[in-house]
Amino acid sequence: LQNQNMDLVFMLLTKFDIRNWLTSASPSEAVRKCFVESLGSAMMSCGAEPSSESKLVFGLYLSHMAAVLESNFPSNLYIVVNMILQ
Repeated sequence: LQNQNMDLVFMLLTKFDIRNWLTSASPSEAVRKCFVESLGSAMMSCGAEPSSESKLVFGLYLSHMAAVLESNFPSNLYIVVNMILQ
């Protein structure tokens, strides 16, 4: 996504209500793990110091990660911590 217009990426990502998805769909652990790994890859592609044009999208990635972490806490804690340690 980093090669795309960041305003468009931000707008599209804000349409995805992650908290609602986590509660209404009750995704399996495997699906949550895959989602967290995808978020981790997206965050890594922003770099250690995201550029000014990437900061809004990076913040949204962080918000989605926090939603996963808070959802059904502490069962998702190890998924997020495992992704961070990789």
